Amino acid sequence: MENNIKNCIMDFLELINKYEQEINGNIFNQNKNTNDKEIDIFKKWLLQYYEKDCYEYIDVIKIINGFTFNTVSIYSLNVNCLYNIYKSNETLWNDNKKLRQYIFFATDEEISLYGLNIKNRKYCRLDIISNNILEEYETFNELMLRILEVSLYTGDSGFDEEYEKIKRKYNIL
Repeated sequence: MENNIKNCIMDFLELINKYEQEINGNIFNQNKNTNDKEIDIFKKWLLQYYEKDCYEYIDVIKIINGFTFNTVSIYSLNVNCLYNIYKSNETLWNDNKKLRQYIFFATDEEISLYGLNIKNRKYCRLDIISNNILEEYETFNELMLRILEVSLYTGDSGFDEEYEKIKRKYNIL
C-alpha cells in the first residue's frame, strides 16, 4: 500500500475518533482486527468471481477491518459483522442480477455503492437505486479516498475544517 493512502486512512481515523469523543457519541463502529485466516477466506471467495487479487482492499482491511460512520460502511471480512463483504455482496447480487458484475467494498446506505466492475476493471460509485455509475476511479486508493471523504462530511463546521485540512494534505478534491 502506498504510504500516502495508509497515512491518510490513519489521519481520517484519528479525526473520526476525535469527533466521536467531542460529541460523546457512539456513531463510529470500527472492527480493528483481521487475521490471515480471514484474508485467506476472502481471497478464495474472491477468486470465484474475479481472477485477480484485490490486494489494495486487503491492505486497507489490515488497518481497519470495516467501519461504519455517518451512514458509510466499509465492508469487513468478519462474517459476524452486520456489514461483511460476503453477505453484503450476495444480498445485492440476489436482489439485482445486474449487480453481479461488481464486487462491492462499501456503501453509503442512502445513496451509493462503491466497488469494482469486474468486466472493465474500473472502480466506481453506483447510484443505489438506479445502478447508474456516478463516478469512476482508476485505482482502489482513489475509490477509498472518496469513501472516506463521503463518510467525513458531517455539517459540523469545526470537524469539517479539520477534514478539509486532511483533504488538502493528501490532495483530495
